[in-house]
Amino acid sequence: MAIGHFLSFAALTGAVLQSTPADPGLLQLLDSGDSAELRKEVGLRPDEVRRTFDELFFLSVNAADPHEGARRLLQAEFLAGLYGEEWSDPVFVQVVARFKSWSPQERLEKLKADSLREAGRGAFFESGAEAAILLWEGSLAVYRALGDDAGQAAALGNLGSGFYALGEPEKALDYQGQSLEMAAAAGDHRLRGNALGNIANVHKDLGDFDLASEFYGLALETRPLTGDRRGQAADLNNLGLVREVLGDLDGAEGHFLSALELNRRDGRFRETATN
Repeated sequence: MAIGHFLSFAALTGAVLQSTPADPGLLQLLDSGDSAELRKEVGLRPDEVRRTFDELFFLSVNAADPHEGARRLLQAEFLAGLYGEEWSDPVFVQVVARFKSWSPQERLEKLKADSLREAGRGAFFESGAEAAILLWEGSLAVYRALGDDAGQAAALGNLGSGFYALGEPEKALDYQGQSLEMAAAAGDHRLRGNALGNIANVHKDLGDFDLASEFYGLALETRPLTGDRRGQAADLNNLGLVREVLGDLDGAEGHFLSALELNRRDGRFRETATN
């Protein structure tokens, strides 16, 4: 089945913007020039910062006025610098520099790949893993053509999750392992933490509890580097399940309580109910 049978590129792009919009407050702060408030928000809301780059790239490519497109890229550079200072992480400085180095057509291809990947996430829940995998494979091909290591890491991780949902854990581990390698090459701690946590999940469900514990531990070392408290809470909860199966009830309780504290702090009440 061809990717084009699902959605046109224009529809895909619109779906991404509607489903994962950047927090308007960050864009407003960029436009206002209030760097002190922006710096504070970058430290408090790293997830929104990450999504804001997607929004800025989209606006730069689709700007009617070339000067407006250039302004959006300057904003992206400024935001990347602030993130680097607040989180001691230059990953977005590199992301913005790479995007700027691409030709207009390559930038459009990047948006296309991002849109295919996001559409795959929607297809996973609406049509199943097989439909999602087709879209993720399409996005991976574009990322590879562009040499986009972070994009490849994200798409490979999606594919790993898709094949695991189809009951193919060995293929899932292979894709997650490739995702981990590409995330390391990109220097993207968020994607690295995701890959480590996903590898741990597969080992846990296969009953390889020692390996699962090892990978959860590595994920828990990585998550705080990007403020990924949701991922951290999930890893703590899953590690608690592993310790419980191994008979370490005190250790399990400690991990559950730590996950509960993080979920309560961030208002994730559905996750709180499972801790």
